[in-house]
Formats: sequence, C-alpha cells, structure tokens
Amino acid sequence: MDVRLKGAWENWLKFFLQGVRDVARQAQDTAVRITHLESSHRRLISESLPRANANALRLLDLLFLLPVINAGRVAQRLAVSQPTANTLLSKLGKIGILQEITHQRWGRTHR
Repeated sequence: MDVRLKGAWENWLKFFLQGVRDVARQAQDTAVRITHLESSHRRLISESLPRANANALRLLDLLFLLPVINAGRVAQRLAVSQPTANTLLSKLGKIGILQEITHQRWGRTHR
C-alpha cells in the first residue's frame, strides 16, 4: 500500500528480496537433504541387498523421479519381469526405503 500511496519502493524491494533469499535458502536445504537421503539409501541397498544391488539401485533412481510407484511401472521402466519388480519393491520395503500404501494383495502402490 505504501508503494502506491507514498512511492515507497525501497522498502517493498527489500521485503521482496528477503523473500527471494529465504526461498533460495530453503531450496538449497531441501536439495542437500535429498542428496543425503539418496546417499544413505544407496549405502543401505549396497549393505543390505548385495545380490539385488544393480536392479535395486536402478529402482532407487526411478523413485527419485516417481516417488509413488507400483510393480507394473517398475517392470515397464526397468525392463524387468513383474515378479522381479514385486521382489524389488518388497526388498526395498523390508529395509525401510519404501512403504506399501494401499494395503491390498493386488495392485499395490508404494511410496
């Protein structure tokens, strides 16, 4: 209102730039947390799933693109069979990376 009535552009510009700074800091913090999460999940997969390591890591990469996923999408995107996709989802669930959210026997969705 002061900009319109008094031409107080300087105060408005300071306010706006502080908002830009705050949002940029939040975005940076979020990016750092995501990077740490990815690193810790990669380490957990390497330690917990040595036999399924390659496909499990490919699934982890996919999860950062599609955080809510089902076995059909995993099979399609990773070019693996449906049973392999279900096994991968189950293994990542058992080590705490994924959670099944539909509570169904068929057509389960994970996040």
